[in-house]
Amino acid sequence: IIQILALFMAVGVLRKIRLSTESAEVKLAKLANADIFLDLPLYIGLFGSVSSFMVMSFSSSSGQLIAYSSTLVGIIFCTCMRVLLMYPLKSKLISEARNVDTNQE
Repeated sequence: IIQILALFMAVGVLRKIRLSTESAEVKLAKLANADIFLDLPLYIGLFGSVSSFMVMSFSSSSGQLIAYSSTLVGIIFCTCMRVLLMYPLKSKLISEARNVDTNQE
């Protein structure tokens, strides 16, 4: 559930950047600044892993399952968000910035 909330937060932040009326260069700078939102699932997964290692002191089998699945879900969410959300937007903004530079010359 926390991973899905992180996904929605990242989508909201990227949507604001995409829909803003600022130049492509400013949008690229904001996108670089918003990079942390795309890493949140990874950090959440690592937090789940560390927490589950504490649970392993009580029950080793369930703690290991939580640790591995938490890390795996974090990696999957982080990778998907970068490939499906950030890459297309960044490519579009780079093209826009390049077109503006070419038109100014």
